[in-house]
Amino acid sequence: HDLTIVAVGNGISDSKSYDHIPDIAKDPLQIPKGEYKVLYKVNMTEPDGYDRTDDVTVSLIDSAKLPAQAWFGVTNTIIRADTIVIAETRLQPLLSVLKLNMTNVPTGTVVTIKLGNVAKNIKLTAKDENGRYGVPDSISMGYMVIDTLTAGDDGVISSDELLLPPTVSDIDSTDMIIG
Repeated sequence: HDLTIVAVGNGISDSKSYDHIPDIAKDPLQIPKGEYKVLYKVNMTEPDGYDRTDDVTVSLIDSAKLPAQAWFGVTNTIIRADTIVIAETRLQPLLSVLKLNMTNVPTGTVVTIKLGNVAKNIKLTAKDENGRYGVPDSISMGYMVIDTLTAGDDGVISSDELLLPPTVSDIDSTDMIIG
């Protein structure tokens, strides 16, 4: 897993990436005294389907390919000459999860699941009106195919966990088309 730690504040923005958690102790991010917003990003790399627009914004690369699940967390930190004060943070998934189960479908029926109103960019250190970090912008990816499923002999179409990217900021909901 790729873990990136970003410190923003005190007039600077600095980041460092790690392949393994123990590597952090060997080569920590060095930043001067001050107050910082610290962002932790996991699996937000190009092979996972993300583009690092800047240190605090992540973008979906391709509307034809659903990205892998990624996690992030934000906390405030104060670094003093003699101490470091860190508030605990929990990583949260960037993508929502949905499991689809349809019954009484004719055997062999094939359905494609598409999403509309998917946000292109997510500003990870911004808060929404409910105080949650990870605010999507208003740029849409258009429609994104997230899966194609076929009904079995039992007349059931069932998915594994489907990952749903965030909805654009100025729309109330994502469109899901099953057809």
